[in-house]
Amino acid sequence: MKTRTRFAAITCLSLALLAGGAGNALAGEEFVVRGSDWTASSAEQKMAFLAGMVTMIEIEQEMQAKSKAKNVKSTVPALVDGLEDMTITDIKDAIDLHYAKNNDLETPVFHVIWDVAEANR
Repeated sequence: MKTRTRFAAITCLSLALLAGGAGNALAGEEFVVRGSDWTASSAEQKMAFLAGMVTMIEIEQEMQAKSKAKNVKSTVPALVDGLEDMTITDIKDAIDLHYAKNNDLETPVFHVIWDVAEANR
């Protein structure tokens, strides 16, 4: 589990570094991957970001299944339900299409992912 968590953290940090947000991310300031970061990133960087995100969703899903706490609010079930039939490439392509069709480069990538998941539920 620790290896998966470290991998996901390294993956997300890698995208931050490669997308130009390293200064803010490393300085402890809030860094949100937005459309401007996404569209400036290579396909490999986008896939690394999504691999990290998917890994974190899987870990959270496992933790929730093991947790005895009930009525915990989480985005994980909705994301899993909406994205389960999509590959990481499908998700990347959907995000790319969103930013190509819309002029909203300040919108966080996670918001676009959420919209994709909601559309598929």
